[in-house]
Amino acid sequence: MRQHTDAKHLKIQVERFHKVAALLASKVTGEPFADMLSMNVDTFPCIVSDGSMLSCVLARRPHRRDYDYITPYVVNAAFSMELRFKLLKLLETNEWISGHELIGLYNNQSDETKDYLDKELSSIVENSQFHKKLHQRINNELKIGFAWEMENLLTESSKAFEDWRYLFQNKPGWFAGYKEITLCLSKRIKNVEGISSL
Repeated sequence: MRQHTDAKHLKIQVERFHKVAALLASKVTGEPFADMLSMNVDTFPCIVSDGSMLSCVLARRPHRRDYDYITPYVVNAAFSMELRFKLLKLLETNEWISGHELIGLYNNQSDETKDYLDKELSSIVENSQFHKKLHQRINNELKIGFAWEMENLLTESSKAFEDWRYLFQNKPGWFAGYKEITLCLSKRIKNVEGISSL
């Protein structure tokens, strides 16, 4: 019974942090908050680095962007993803995992869950012209080895929560794929909840 109580409260926190991430992403991109919250946008901000400089690749509305919100967006979105990974593990195994590194949280999932997440991400991006164009732009214009693959995105974004909180002390890394990974995690969470209720 305790697991269900913890999972219930954790789900509430996950949604709260997603709501804040969506609000901040709306400020960064100029996209309407309602569209960001429902994820009715092509993608959320993709912040990538060539090793020396960060580039924020955004969608439309360049005149309404506010880059002051990038750091709080990354911190909240990374924490939202972290909590989703922890919720998924709790629902699937009744285990609590700790840590902030996204790739570690992904690697701590079952092989079945990792396969599920990988396939879901592939299905989101494989026929998407938007994702293909964004991939080409990042790799060709910015000369960055970017890939829409779960392990690549999580490895490059792994320390976002820690590093971006202390931006003044650290050289932050990427933060890309929030929408895509969140959709995959949310779908897997619903899938696991459906299995456990049988």
